[in-house]
Amino acid sequence: AVAAVVEGFRARFGRAGAGESSPAQPTASPSPRGTDRTPASPRFGGVFAHQPANATGLGDDDDPGLRSFVEDFHSRVWITYRRGFPQIGGGTYTTDAGWGCTLRSGQMLLANALQSHFFGRQWRWEIGSGSGSAGQAHSSTEGTGAGHGTGAGAGAAAGVASLLQRWDSGWNGADRSDAVAENVSVRVSPADAAHVRLLGWFGDHPDLDSCPFSVHAIVDGWGADKPSVAAGRWLGPCVLAQGLAALVNSSRPGGVAAHVVAGKDGGFGGGAPTLYKSLVLKVAEEFANKASDGAKRRVDLPGAPFSTANGCETDPTWAPLVILVPLVLGLDRCVNPRYVTGIVRMLGLPQSVGILGGKPCASLYFVGAQDEELFYLDPHTVQVAVPLEQIWGCAQTGSPESEPFPTETYHCQSVLHMNARELDPSMVLGFYCRTRADFDSLCLELELLATRAGSTPILTVAPGPPPWDSDSDAERRDGGAGSDDDWELV
Repeated sequence: AVAAVVEGFRARFGRAGAGESSPAQPTASPSPRGTDRTPASPRFGGVFAHQPANATGLGDDDDPGLRSFVEDFHSRVWITYRRGFPQIGGGTYTTDAGWGCTLRSGQMLLANALQSHFFGRQWRWEIGSGSGSAGQAHSSTEGTGAGHGTGAGAGAAAGVASLLQRWDSGWNGADRSDAVAENVSVRVSPADAAHVRLLGWFGDHPDLDSCPFSVHAIVDGWGADKPSVAAGRWLGPCVLAQGLAALVNSSRPGGVAAHVVAGKDGGFGGGAPTLYKSLVLKVAEEFANKASDGAKRRVDLPGAPFSTANGCETDPTWAPLVILVPLVLGLDRCVNPRYVTGIVRMLGLPQSVGILGGKPCASLYFVGAQDEELFYLDPHTVQVAVPLEQIWGCAQTGSPESEPFPTETYHCQSVLHMNARELDPSMVLGFYCRTRADFDSLCLELELLATRAGSTPILTVAPGPPPWDSDSDAERRDGGAGSDDDWELV
């Protein structure tokens, strides 16, 4: 018999629920038996086909579909509360514990979208055998055709700082004799160093050139002139979507732009918003044609496989686009149950980069689903903030004694889950479209999902321009909440 989905994953991976102080390690407990119902395959920006033991001749723990799912989950960027960072918000706050969970969940959505952009969706970060807290790790871009390397994780601790220094000075990884002479125990490629750089962009420091997507950038940068954004104050996911888009469009990481699906004047509200295809095409083309100096702080990762600095082709009519869709799916404490099926299906789309949402009063980042169980990363773990010298290594600070970047604290080893019916109704869907073809495919999938949903679609697609079509699109995209008069609460 095939294991029940919910009980099986709970037995394998431990706990369910948000708010625990530290993540539990996964276990290999056998799945409970006693049901003949075949569970749906996990949806995780795609589908991982479950292969039961009696079909493959393998035990449950050898299920290749489950193993691929776990490897993928462990590779997602995990960002949590931090303590001991420079003061934020012009006050005395040096930690975001207790109030910054939505900020961290939003950072996770954006970080994983950028990870897909720079490294490809098949990139994997894996922990291997090792002793003590260091262990070993390697990153892989299997399926991308470029950038395969090892050692960006905990096992590369002794060599990351010196690697970053060589990488900054133009080292391309061809001559590794210096690494051997320096007694670097794990071989590290420029792609691995680029992964460290990507994580550093979300570090906790007010230096926006070093950490363009930090909580300081959100609160003290984008939110400086917004009364609703302040240190120590919880921020809703729909408002945060505007801030994430503004930060992306001001720095254009690797040429990526962001667009928020919103109503007139940038407003958002309840019910099913409409993605206007012609408007998105216009936005993507405008960003593609903007000069390289159009962004305030343009950032890139030259060592990443799909970096534009490595000669990856660009389309003059399309900028790689992160699409954020704020939603309010119901008026009660939890989401309207009629939307649950649609939410699960959204997480299975190849263009999905997850959902910024949570339970009431606890923000979470959802990355996949199986039946009505949602898999998520939980920001409610307090870790020590990474100093700037660790973020950029000795190359930036000039200190040869700088500590290596703790990459392992940005990848969670526990697969957590909850029932979709427990969701807070306020959430933000995230999609990433590298090409125009990706966007066309997304629109087709969304139209099919809306048709299936009948009277309760989550998101609709319209081919033409929005009824308020004007020249103020750029202002609306870059942030700021407006009226919600053109939304209908259902």
